[in-house]
Amino acid sequence: MTAKWRPSASTGSAASGNPSGGVIEVRDGNPEAALLGTCRVNFTGGWDKFNTFTCRLRNPAGNRDVCLIFKGDDTECCRLNWFAFTETGSP
Repeated sequence: MTAKWRPSASTGSAASGNPSGGVIEVRDGNPEAALLGTCRVNFTGGWDKFNTFTCRLRNPAGNRDVCLIFKGDDTECCRLNWFAFTETGSP
């Protein structure tokens, strides 16, 4: 996924049947790179019940490849339906 502007936030839709939910880390290019933001995905009541989430991102200059890392205390923390960046400036 490549952001062609300087995002300061992201939104998405995810479902979680895991009572603990999970987080989606947004990293700069690869799983070990700088953390740009963390999106909390709460328990939605089932794997087919999607809710929208929003999270703030650190916005480095230029075009960026990003890597999404899914973390939780179970084998499956959430299911992502879509993910988008909020544009804050021109490309």
